[in-house]
Amino acid sequence: MKRKVLVIGLDGGTWSILDRFMEIGVMPNLQRLCTAGYRAKLTSTIPPITPTAWASFATGMSPGTHGIYGFTVPHATLGSYAAPPARRDLIEQPTLWRRLSDAGLESIVLCVPLTYPAEPIKGSLVTGMFTPGLNSECTYPPSLKHELLANNCMPKFAMDVVQGWTGREGNILREALKNEGARFFENLDDITERLRRAVQYLSKKPWNFFMTVFVGTDRVQHALYDQIISIGPKGTSLLAHRIRDFYSKIDSIIGEMIQAAGNDTICMLMSDHGFGPCAGRYYLSRWLVEAGYARYQPRRLRYFVKMLLTITRTKRLVLRHLSGEAKARVASGSYPLDWSQTRAFFTYPNGIRINLKGREKQGIVKPGVEYKILREELRERLLEIKDPASGKRVISRVWFAEEIYHGRRLQWAPDIVVEASDEPYYVFARGQIRSSKLAERVTHYTGTHRTEGIFVAYGPGVKPNADGSPAHIIDLAPTIMHQLGLSVPDDIEGQAIKEAFVDSPPKRAVETATNGSSSVEPSPPASSPGRYTDEEEETLRRRLKNLGYLD
Repeated sequence: MKRKVLVIGLDGGTWSILDRFMEIGVMPNLQRLCTAGYRAKLTSTIPPITPTAWASFATGMSPGTHGIYGFTVPHATLGSYAAPPARRDLIEQPTLWRRLSDAGLESIVLCVPLTYPAEPIKGSLVTGMFTPGLNSECTYPPSLKHELLANNCMPKFAMDVVQGWTGREGNILREALKNEGARFFENLDDITERLRRAVQYLSKKPWNFFMTVFVGTDRVQHALYDQIISIGPKGTSLLAHRIRDFYSKIDSIIGEMIQAAGNDTICMLMSDHGFGPCAGRYYLSRWLVEAGYARYQPRRLRYFVKMLLTITRTKRLVLRHLSGEAKARVASGSYPLDWSQTRAFFTYPNGIRINLKGREKQGIVKPGVEYKILREELRERLLEIKDPASGKRVISRVWFAEEIYHGRRLQWAPDIVVEASDEPYYVFARGQIRSSKLAERVTHYTGTHRTEGIFVAYGPGVKPNADGSPAHIIDLAPTIMHQLGLSVPDDIEGQAIKEAFVDSPPKRAVETATNGSSSVEPSPPASSPGRYTDEEEETLRRRLKNLGYLD
C-alpha cells in the first residue's frame, strides 16, 4: 500500500499554549499524537511572519531564494516606495504541490496562506490568506468554487471581526470582545466550521497529499494571548469556557482528520511560527524621522494626503485618475516622506531600507562607502533605543541582510532587519502623523509572533514517544517528499527530517510517463506575475492593517 501524507497547519501554534491545553485535558487527540509519535520545535523564518514563513514551507527554500520577505513585495514594482501585497505568483520557486503534481501525485491543498491566485495542480486547491474574495481565482479547478458553494462548504478567507489596533478597526475588535467575547467567538466558530465542512467534503476525493491550515489559532492568540496563557482547567468565566471550547473544537477536527486519513497515512502537525506576549507598538518610522534619517513632507501636503486616504469613496475616485507611483502610494495608504531628505525608511514588519541611488526611485545614498557607513551607524543607534516606560532596550538584535539571508534574491531584502527584545516585546510600525508617540501600549491585542513553532509526526514508520531536536520550516517540504517516496531535488535547501522516522519509505516510481499527469497545465512563470486590481489591493491592505500587520 502506498503511503499518504496529511499535514494540518495550526497558524501560530506554540508549545507554550498547546502543552497547557493538553495538560488540562482540552486536547486529548493532540496528546495522543505527541505520546505515540514524534514532536519537536520548528524554527520559523526571520522575521517569523505569515507570507515569508508559508513561502518557505511551500518551497523548502529560504527567503533569499524564493524572494518573499514580508507582507508586501518590492520586486513587483522595482524602485517603488509602495510595493503591492504578496501573492503566490511572486514566489520565485515551485511549490511542493506543484512538484508533487509533476511527479504524478494528487494533492488537496486547502486554505494554505499565500496560495492565491490558485495554481494548476493534479488535484484540488482552495486558496487561503491573501485571497481578495470569492470573485477571484480562488480555486483550481475553477469549477471547484461552484461545487463547494453548492455543497455549503466553501471556506471564508478572512474574519468579519477585524483585529485592528487603533481607530475604527480597533473599536470593532474591542466591541467584539465585549460580553466575554460573544461576537468574536461567533465569528471564529463560523470560519472554523466552514473549513471543517470543506475538509470533510474534499477528503472524499482521491489524494496522496492533503493539507489544510486553521488560521483561527493565530487570530484568537493575537487578541487574547494574556487570557489564554493563564487559563485553568475549571475557569468559571464565560470567556474561559469559550477559549477552551475553541481549542477543543480544533482538537476534535484533528482527531476526525487523522481517523479519516487511514492507517497508511503519515500525519503531521506544524505551525508557521510560534507566539508570545505583546506589549504594543513601537513606531520605528517616527524614530527614523526624529533621529534625522528621514523627513516628512511639508505639513500641509501630508495632512491632505492623510485625510484623503481615510475617505474610502474619495480614495477610489482618486485611484481612477492616477497612474504609476502616485497610484501605488495612495493605494498603499502610506503617508508621504520627503525622499530628497530621507536616507532610510521603515518597511513592514521588521525592516529598514536604505534610500539607495540607482535602486530606489528617488534614492540619495551613494552605494559603497556611504551606504556601509550609514548601515553601521543605524545598527549602533537602533540598539540604543529604550522603551519610554521601562527604560529597557526595545531591540535585541540588528542584522544586515546578508548576515541572515543568502541567494539570488538577496537584493530584495530589507537592508537592515531588527529583532524585538523579549521584555517588553513590541511589534514595529510606522506611526501616526499627528502623534509624536514613539511607543503605544494596547489592551486588546496582547499576543504576537515568535520564531519557535511546532512539529508533530504520527503514523507508520514514525518513532514513538520521541522528542526531537529543533527542525526548520524549510525542512518540511523535503520531509514530505521523502515520505511519499520521491527523490528530493538538489536545489531544495531544506533537509528531510529523517530522525523522526524508523525507516525510509520505498522509492516511488514517478508516474508522469504513464498516467498522463504531465498534461497538467503549467503554472504562470514567476517572471510574469499578475497584479491585484486596485480594489483587490485596497481590500488586502485593509485586512492586513486590521490584523496589525500594516498601518
